[in-house]
Amino acid sequence: MNTKDMNYAAYLLANNRKLESCYPDGRKFWFVFPDDEEVKLLTQKYYLNTGPINPQDFVNAQKILKNLVRNFQPA
Repeated sequence: MNTKDMNYAAYLLANNRKLESCYPDGRKFWFVFPDDEEVKLLTQKYYLNTGPINPQDFVNAQKILKNLVRNFQPA
């Protein structure tokens, strides 16, 4: 499952979903997560604003993703 929404990606990361990869595409930056049932369930909860989240975990996940974007080095 690919997303360019950093807040959504941080939400998934904060809920212990594994970030499989990330890559730039022009001016956009994509985050890749597994396309499994847990991600689908978390996606529903995210968009319905009913998902569980620990605020500190969310902030830490945002920091991780921002650092990935700023310091991206192609493999």
